[in-house]
Amino acid sequence: MRKLLFKRVLLLCILVCFNLSLKGQTVEKDSLVKYSFIELHDKSYAAKPDNLKALVYANYRLKKAVFEKDTLNIASSYYILNSITKDTIPFVNYWTKLIN
Repeated sequence: MRKLLFKRVLLLCILVCFNLSLKGQTVEKDSLVKYSFIELHDKSYAAKPDNLKALVYANYRLKKAVFEKDTLNIASSYYILNSITKDTIPFVNYWTKLIN
């Protein structure tokens, strides 16, 4: 009987300690969410020598603009992507869609 009680108390202590150790840890799901459009713009141009990093910032800026339905920032994001990738098709298609 005492052995069973000891095991339960020990298990409870382990669970409480584990819970307390995890309580202080938070996981940041999206590290770019804290940046404004201007900051993302600056980061994409600062990272331009490293095209992959610049694309991450530019694509995130575009996704954020689309989510917020901000037409001006969507267009600006396509322009930034165009300057990084040298691919004008998405940029032209977006403006064509806006005009029509």
